[in-house]
Amino acid sequence: MSRMAKSLAEKALAGTLHPEREQARPLQMAGAFPVCPPDMTDEVAEEWARLREAVGSRGYITEADAGVVESWCRSRVLVRQIDAEVQGVPLKDAIAGGLLTALDRAERRLAAAGRRLGLSPLDRERLPEPDEPDDFDALLLGRPTMEP
Repeated sequence: MSRMAKSLAEKALAGTLHPEREQARPLQMAGAFPVCPPDMTDEVAEEWARLREAVGSRGYITEADAGVVESWCRSRVLVRQIDAEVQGVPLKDAIAGGLLTALDRAERRLAAAGRRLGLSPLDRERLPEPDEPDDFDALLLGRPTMEP
């Protein structure tokens, strides 16, 4: 079992804080929703915009999540396309043609990306809370505090 990482304040107190390593801290949760790449299809771009409208203001999906957002949008479009094909084909032909297997795999990818993005209330509970700036940490690191 691994031990918990020390905070920057603990490292400063112990004298083991290396300022040159400060950029190696984990990415902050708050930030701007990623921008849709220009090479996406119209359907994927629409899903991207729909997702941005639904959860973009919450701030927990950031530029670091762009790949997962892209995977979710592509999977969502793929599920709709395969589902439309399945609707027009007899069940026996859909099974033989592999459409149901393709639909199942696309739905699994969609669900996995949704879990990583925290799109359900249960998944949002699993996401870490964003780090709040702490006046004590700022004081120990020799930075100005948040409040005068």
